[in-house]
Amino acid sequence: DQYLEQRKTFTFQEASQVILKVLRIADFLHQNQVIHRNLKPENVLIHTRAVGPNAQQMVRTVKITDVGLADVVNPTIFADSYVSRTEARYLAPELNAFDDQGQPCSDVYSIGVMYYEMLVGQTPRGTYLAPSQLRGDLPEYVDNIVEVAMEVETEDRYPTAPDMIKEIMRIFEGEVFDDSTKSNFKNILMAVGIGALLAGGIAIWVGQDPPNPMEELQQQDQDLRDAAFETIETVDEATRLKYAAKPNPNPGDDLGMVYVHGGDFVQGMLLQEEGSEASNGVKPNPVLVQAVPGFYIDQFEYPNQLGKKPEVGLTFDQARQKCVDQGKDLCTAQQWEKACRGKGSLIYPYGDDFEPAKCTDERDSDYRLRPDQFPECINDYGVMGMSAGPKEWTQTQVRVEESDSGVYTYYKVKSGSPSDPWQSRCAFENEVHDQLPPSTNPIGFRCCKAAGG
Repeated sequence: DQYLEQRKTFTFQEASQVILKVLRIADFLHQNQVIHRNLKPENVLIHTRAVGPNAQQMVRTVKITDVGLADVVNPTIFADSYVSRTEARYLAPELNAFDDQGQPCSDVYSIGVMYYEMLVGQTPRGTYLAPSQLRGDLPEYVDNIVEVAMEVETEDRYPTAPDMIKEIMRIFEGEVFDDSTKSNFKNILMAVGIGALLAGGIAIWVGQDPPNPMEELQQQDQDLRDAAFETIETVDEATRLKYAAKPNPNPGDDLGMVYVHGGDFVQGMLLQEEGSEASNGVKPNPVLVQAVPGFYIDQFEYPNQLGKKPEVGLTFDQARQKCVDQGKDLCTAQQWEKACRGKGSLIYPYGDDFEPAKCTDERDSDYRLRPDQFPECINDYGVMGMSAGPKEWTQTQVRVEESDSGVYTYYKVKSGSPSDPWQSRCAFENEVHDQLPPSTNPIGFRCCKAAGG
C-alpha cells in the first residue's frame, strides 16, 4: 500500500481513475451524513496488485483514511495543524473556521485540488495556470472541471461528488472531444472501465489483455454478502414455524408466514448493477449493509391463499388496515427487500441473472397462483414470487407534500413487472402517495409481523 502523496507524477488516465474512485467514496460518505473535511493526499491509500494471465494487469484499490476524524478531534488541533503545514491548500475556504461542519461540496473542493496536483505536479496557488497550459497532452475541458471544483464560493462549485463524476466521465465518453482528440484518448476509454468506476468499484490499469471490470465488482459484492451471511441468527424450530401453515395446503387455504432470520443483508443496488437505469429514471439506493431483526412475512401477496389472485388496487391505508385486521402490519421496505433477496442477498430471489421463466411463462400470466409449478420462484426463506408479481406497498414513508388539492404522504413501493429485468429486482422501488386512485396504478401488498408479535 502507498499513499497518494508518495507519488507526484500521473498520466491523465491514472489521475482520473484515482479521482473518480475518491469521488465515489466521498459520495458514499455524504449519503451517510459524513463530511470528511480533511481530504488530502496522505489520506488517500492506493493498494496495487497484479492480476490476469502472467500477472500482466495491474488493479489498484483506492481507500480513504481518517474518516470521521474531523468530528472527534478538537477544532483547534486542526487549526494548528493546517496553519503550520502545507495541507491548508486542500481545505475548502468555507472551512477556515475549522469548527464548520462543512457540506458535500467542501470535500469536492479538496478533491479538485488533488486532481489539479495529480495532473500538473503542484497544487494551485493564487492565480493559477490551467492544467492544459502546463501540460499539452490534457484535454482543455479538464480545465473547466478543476475550475468549478475549486470555486471559492460554494454556490459556484459542484454541489455533490456525482456532479463532478459526470463531468469527468463526459471526457471518457467522448462528449467533449473533437475527432482528432478522441483518437488520442481511445486507450483511456478501455483503461478506465467506466461502469466499474461509476459503480464504486476499483480503478483498473489495463495491460495487454484488459481484465473484466464486472468480475472485480462481483467479487466485491460477494465479499459484502459473505460478511452479511455470517451474521444470520440461529433460531429454534418452534420460532421458525410459529405462524407456518400446514405443509400441503389445499386451494383457498392460508399459506401462512415464514420466518426471516435476523442479521445483516446487502440492501440496495449492488456494485455490479450500477450504471443501469430504469426506463422511468428511478434508481434504487446505493448498496449498504443493513441489520434487520428477525420477522415473519406472508409467503405470498395478500390474501396469501393458495389459488387466489393477489388483491390489488387498494390505497395505502386500505392495504395497511387489511394487515392490521389480521394482527399484522405492512412490511417495511427493508423487511421486504431482505425477504426478497434471501439469505445470500441475491439480485433476484432465484439468483443474480434475470431468468423470468423461473417465475412465469407466456402461457400462464397467473404464474403466482400456482407456486408448485414454479418452485424456483420460491427463495431460500420460502417466500414466493416477490420480484415477479405486482408492485407491493410498504409502510416505509418517504416524504409528505402539501398542495392545493390536499396533503399527500409518499411511501416506498417495491418491485413488480415480471417481464422487466430492472423492475423485477429486489432492490427496485418507487415512491407512491397514499391517495393514488386504485385504477391508476394497481398495487398489491403482503403483511409482516415482528418476531415478538
